[in-house]
Amino acid sequence: MTDHDDTPHRLAAARFSRHLLTGPAGTLEAALQLPPQDAAMRGGAVVAHPHPLYGGTMQNAVVRHCADACWRRGLTTLRFNFRGVGRSAGAHDEGRGEVGDLIAAHRWLVGEGTVEETEVPAAARSPVLWAGYSFGAAVALAAALEAEARPGPDALLLLAPPLAVRDLGFAATLDLPLAMIVGDLDELTPADQVARARDWPGMRHCVALANAGHDLGTAAPQPLVAALSECLESLLEGSPASPSRTSSD
Repeated sequence: MTDHDDTPHRLAAARFSRHLLTGPAGTLEAALQLPPQDAAMRGGAVVAHPHPLYGGTMQNAVVRHCADACWRRGLTTLRFNFRGVGRSAGAHDEGRGEVGDLIAAHRWLVGEGTVEETEVPAAARSPVLWAGYSFGAAVALAAALEAEARPGPDALLLLAPPLAVRDLGFAATLDLPLAMIVGDLDELTPADQVARARDWPGMRHCVALANAGHDLGTAAPQPLVAALSECLESLLEGSPASPSRTSSD
């Protein structure tokens, strides 16, 4: 998993700010992107990063592509570091305490956030989508089940959820629109388990990226960027569930 710093070029059109939020284990480091001032705000998004013990942070390439895709859709987008990562307090908790971290980030965005001493605009607070990559996808699914997360997300976008190593079948019980992007070469998302996930009642769209592994092809990200746009359209535009597809090269 490769992380990169934000660049002025990528964020030139965004209103970008860094924040220290209050989480259950202490400070949570976060970054907020507001759409351009002349763009209509259409809700919010919270994006969760991959496994910290394998180098995952909010600067991960897949996380940044996802945040940018949300931003282009007019969503006020919050990335954050789980406990023990970067400037976030605490220590890794194998996905248990991280559920509370995600819920804290969500609550900050929808009700307690401030940007330069002004509240996060009301238009950024509904609808709110959660997106998670790998470990972050598993945490997002678990957090969506937590009673204390309610009112929680209005939709979930799952990026390379680790179906082979975590039992995520409980997602079939969620009364939420879901979308999923996987790599067809990813050993953590084997085809048989992806097929079962496609049958989850809430699944609206699923894209399998051809010749992509767990990094979802970030070395040549055009297929990932296109898939993100498709999934966000399915989740946010109220369009009916569309067939799953496998991307071409």
